[in-house]
Amino acid sequence: AVQVKLSVLAGPEAKDYSQVAKKEHLEESQITLRRVEEALRDYHKNVLYIRAREQRMRATNDSTAFRVIGFCLFNVCLMIGVSGWQMLYFKRFFRSKKII
Repeated sequence: AVQVKLSVLAGPEAKDYSQVAKKEHLEESQITLRRVEEALRDYHKNVLYIRAREQRMRATNDSTAFRVIGFCLFNVCLMIGVSGWQMLYFKRFFRSKKII
């Protein structure tokens, strides 16, 4: 049996800070601050994404509710129209048969 282990890193934990520290001559505290800063940027980006997604879902929900209300009103108007036509039809039918 072959086992495959896949480790996917994203965001600040995917960055190799030892390379950054060597390149920019940073101290340990500065590296920690960079990690925290990137983690906060990533968190902020996720919050903005979730907020935009919530707005899209709210717009979808509102438009669906509007359609449902419109369909219900159409249904009520259709039922009133059909019942009125039915009453007139039966009234004429029974008068023609001299039942009324």
